[in-house]
Amino acid sequence: MREYYSMNENLNCVDHGEVSIEEAYNLIDKYIEGQEELKGIKDGEYVMSKSMFGFNVDKNTFIQIFIYNKEEFGIEFEMIIPKKTLFIKLDNVYQEEITIYNKEELKEITKNFFENEPEKFKNYFESLIKK
Repeated sequence: MREYYSMNENLNCVDHGEVSIEEAYNLIDKYIEGQEELKGIKDGEYVMSKSMFGFNVDKNTFIQIFIYNKEEFGIEFEMIIPKKTLFIKLDNVYQEEITIYNKEELKEITKNFFENEPEKFKNYFESLIKK
């Protein structure tokens, strides 16, 4: 289980609670299908609220999904990587984004995020970037 979040029309994050992978797949389909109704709308905030959502492990580890159209998707992955030095603890932010052109690949990446711990997902995500 991961938590689902979306953006409202003021571009504030709205938490919706935990979802299963099946519910995540349904959300992906819903957002993709909703792209048709957005054609010609000039209100950028409204369009973003209907095109951007994500899933998180916690407030510092998440994937954010951008539905550009029915065949082009962006996925951003972000996580905090703790780094200890001799006297202080510093956190590094890992952040990468990819663009893909296949809904099934989007679902596969989402499934991997749901099924793996963040560090393992990071390795998987990096392998996608290198393709």
